[in-house]
Amino acid sequence: MARRDDSDRARASQRARGEDVAAVDVLLVADERRRGAIFAADALRSEQKALGRQVGKARGTEREELLARGKQLSADVKAAEAEQGGAEDALEGAHRAVPNLFVEGVPAGGEDDFEVLKHVGQPADLGFEPKDHVGLGTALGLLDTERGAKVSGARFYFLTGLGAQSQLGLLQLAVQQAVAAGFTLMIPLVLVRPEIMATFQARRLDIRYRDADSRLQVTATLNGTLATRWIVAILENHQQADGSVRVPEALRPYLGGREVLDGT
Repeated sequence: MARRDDSDRARASQRARGEDVAAVDVLLVADERRRGAIFAADALRSEQKALGRQVGKARGTEREELLARGKQLSADVKAAEAEQGGAEDALEGAHRAVPNLFVEGVPAGGEDDFEVLKHVGQPADLGFEPKDHVGLGTALGLLDTERGAKVSGARFYFLTGLGAQSQLGLLQLAVQQAVAAGFTLMIPLVLVRPEIMATFQARRLDIRYRDADSRLQVTATLNGTLATRWIVAILENHQQADGSVRVPEALRPYLGGREVLDGT
C-alpha cells in the first residue's frame, strides 16, 4: 500500500487538499488490522488442514482429542474470517477518506485554484455567446445528465440518440484509420483480472460480490468516461448561433449524411 510506504507524503497531500490529516493514521491502523487478520485466519486454516490429515491416522483417545481440537479450530476459523471481513470493510472505509495523493507542483486548493501553464492556439471566435457542451447536448437530445448522475455520480452522462450514434461513428472512423495504418483491430474481454481494471466506481456505487471464500470484494469495472470526452470539443466548437451544431464532415457518413444536429 503506497500510503503505508510513504505516510509523510500522504499527510502532506491531505494538508494540501485541506483534508483531515488524521485520516492517514486511521488508514494505517486499518491496514495493519487487516494484515494481522489475514495472517491469523491463514494460520488457523493451515492448522485446520494439518489436523485433518492427522485425524485420519489417529486412533482411540488421540483421535477423540484431535476431533475436539478440530471442532474448536472450526469455530476459531469462522471467527477469524469474520474478523478479516470486518477488517477489510474498515480498511475500505478508511481508504475512501484519503483521496489520491497530491501531485508535487499542483496548486493547493480546489478546482478554482488552477494555474494556466501555457496557451496553445487561440480560442475560436464564434461571433456569439457560446453555450457549454452540457447545455447544448441536453437541448439537442444528445446527452442525458440526469440519468448519468443517478447511476454513476456527478459530471457523468449518458449519450443518447444521435449522441450515441456520433460516438459509434467516431469509433468507426478511428478503426478505419488505424487499420489503414497497419494496426490489427482487437476487442478485449470486458471481464478481466481486477488488477487490470479499476474499482473506484464500484466503491462509489457500493457494488460488491462474494469470492470463493465468501469474502466481500469490490467489483472491478472498466472506466469508460474518457471515451465521451470528444463530445465536449465537437459541441462547443461546432455550435451555431441558433443552438444547433454542425456535424464535422468526417462524421457525416455515420449519421446518415446529417450536416446539422438541431434536435429533430
